[in-house]
Amino acid sequence: MSYRCLNCNYKTKKFSDIKKHIDVKKTCITNLSPGLEYNIDQIIVLALLPYDDNNNHNIDKCKIKDLKYIYDNKKILLNILSDIDKNKIKKCNFCNKTFCKIQELREHILLDCFQKEMNKKEELKINVNTHKNTIFENNVNNSNDTNITQNINSNNINNNINITVNIPPISFDKSWNLSEIDELKKKYDILYSEVMYTTLLEKILENKLNLNVIVDTKQNIGFVYQNEIEKYVKMNLDDIVQKSMEKLHKNLLEINDNINNKAIAFTTLNKFTENRINDKLYNYNTKPEIKKYVDNYMADMFDKKKADAYDMSKNVENTDNLKNLGY
Repeated sequence: MSYRCLNCNYKTKKFSDIKKHIDVKKTCITNLSPGLEYNIDQIIVLALLPYDDNNNHNIDKCKIKDLKYIYDNKKILLNILSDIDKNKIKKCNFCNKTFCKIQELREHILLDCFQKEMNKKEELKINVNTHKNTIFENNVNNSNDTNITQNINSNNINNNINITVNIPPISFDKSWNLSEIDELKKKYDILYSEVMYTTLLEKILENKLNLNVIVDTKQNIGFVYQNEIEKYVKMNLDDIVQKSMEKLHKNLLEINDNINNKAIAFTTLNKFTENRINDKLYNYNTKPEIKKYVDNYMADMFDKKKADAYDMSKNVENTDNLKNLGY
């Protein structure tokens, strides 16, 4: 039994190796120009299905005829397949069908259930976009008269007046602002990333309101904004990361639940993602080598935003305690 990429003829006897080949960002599949016989989605699936000793695929070729959305969702697919291997699963999470061998379940996922789930996902995206466009068009039509009136009145206003409002960052004790992560695609990209926690944090730190942490990695300390009374308080950097992980865990579950509420058909897939979210936090809390790596990585992420976070602190009155605390 072996595996082969039809695009570059890469061959291996290990399923784990072919997964890595497909998953690497700079692999041949990423820059693929689909061939005459198979498209990019078909090539991915065929690469993940084994060849027998006669170099043949023992599958129903009719099932690969209409494959689509695989490349755009390959992270989700590879995560599911990795979970099957890691936990020796022989039961399909989508349809509850049980198999005798893991390989049989892989084939079932690749040729049947995963495609069905992706079809549902795309239909949902189309419906959501159609709904958004309808709302936008209605708002435009209903606001025409209002806009005309406002434009007339605005001519009487001195447009040279600039008003500056100093808004402090969100308290570190509260949840981050996720208002800029509102599109379904952004949420899917986060939830089905191999590094969902740091991917979410990266998006969170793009919002200035969330820049409530100023770190000093050399001294392993940080200063977090608490509230209008306490302003910034000193905190151990490891504790900052620990609390951030807990907040990210809550945010990820909220994002996952939000998608589930909009797509009841994704109950099984959302449960799978919920387990991944919980497992990652559990591994962080119980495996010292993982905790050390995550602590260092997230500290670097906060450190890269240190200058911007310090600028946000200027919106808070009487922050002399930052200097008193040693920053």
